[in-house]
Amino acid sequence: MESITVEGEKKMLKEEVEGAAKRIGSVKPEVVIFGCTSASALYGIEGEKKLVRRIEKITNCPCITVTAAAIQEIKRRKITKLMLLTPYVKEIYERLRDTFVEASVPVVYVAGMGYDSDFDIGNIEPEEIKKFTLSHLKMKNVDGVFLSCTTLRAMEVAKELEKETKVIVVTSNSAALNAVLRFMKLT
Repeated sequence: MESITVEGEKKMLKEEVEGAAKRIGSVKPEVVIFGCTSASALYGIEGEKKLVRRIEKITNCPCITVTAAAIQEIKRRKITKLMLLTPYVKEIYERLRDTFVEASVPVVYVAGMGYDSDFDIGNIEPEEIKKFTLSHLKMKNVDGVFLSCTTLRAMEVAKELEKETKVIVVTSNSAALNAVLRFMKLT
């Protein structure tokens, strides 16, 4: 994506999804993950469902979005007070929050790091993610944290954060992985 802004994500959803889905569908996958958390939440739950139907029609296989996987994982883990932390700018993390709330996810706090570049997000060191998370956890009483973004290297520090804080930590990538494992009936 050129930029992780509402306009950048709209452009990606409009201009790039079909071509990518056609290329992926050519290998006849068993399941497809739409791997952009914020883009799959951009238009709320109904928009996410339309995106899934669009990709499934092109690939001729089931599609799971990271947003749907995250919502499922948060509910599965029985989180009752969720802190939503992202690398994104406000206009993006507010849309993600709104989609989670629409899906009855109990978001009580949201914050972003202010990045609008996928490249920059990929270069955030895990230690910086941990520091950002800990600084926000000091401010709120929550039982779960969702670290959003498949480009963010949050999975590298999730277990460490859980052990240190005794708070459930779900990442975009761990949620997607668990959704695929459940789909494949491997868990």
